[in-house]
Amino acid sequence: MFKSLSKRGYKLFRIREKLHTLVVDNGRILDLHHPTRGVVSLLIHKGYLDVLTSTLTKHELILLDDFDPLDPTNFKDPAFTTLTTGYALGYDMNVDVLI
Repeated sequence: MFKSLSKRGYKLFRIREKLHTLVVDNGRILDLHHPTRGVVSLLIHKGYLDVLTSTLTKHELILLDDFDPLDPTNFKDPAFTTLTTGYALGYDMNVDVLI
């Protein structure tokens, strides 16, 4: 399960350090990545969602609950600029089938 938040200019290793400082169990965070500028997404265990959400909210980090990484406006790679919205929707449907 992915949870996205505003990264406020931090690099990925600094985000891991900050999460460790906030007593977030880094063993429950499987991956961190930047889907687009100003956003970091955390791949976490589903059972850890409530704990992580409450910890981040308590420390006033901005959670982006409505962020959609498959929204064509978030594609910043020039290789994807020629793709149509229909292609992106088709990709989204294929991802749903795989999940």
